[in-house]
Amino acid sequence: MSNRCPKCGQLAVTRTSKWVSVLAKEATCQCTNAYCSCSFVVVTEAIRIINPGVWPNPLTELPERNRANRNGPLPGQGALDLA
Repeated sequence: MSNRCPKCGQLAVTRTSKWVSVLAKEATCQCTNAYCSCSFVVVTEAIRIINPGVWPNPLTELPERNRANRNGPLPGQGALDLA
């Protein structure tokens, strides 16, 4: 997965990363644009299970997508009312 610089939009490279929980990884990235060289932190997090696999992990309690309604919202999620 590649990240883009939040300042100039160029591709960024990951310099370091560490797991901050069972489901989330934090990475320090640096812009490849020599005139920008912005450093920033991104978080990658698992938010739902698509296929539970064969070895369940009780530490990863995530909602599963309903196969009958693949494109709909998850239970408890709906459209945001911005009015």
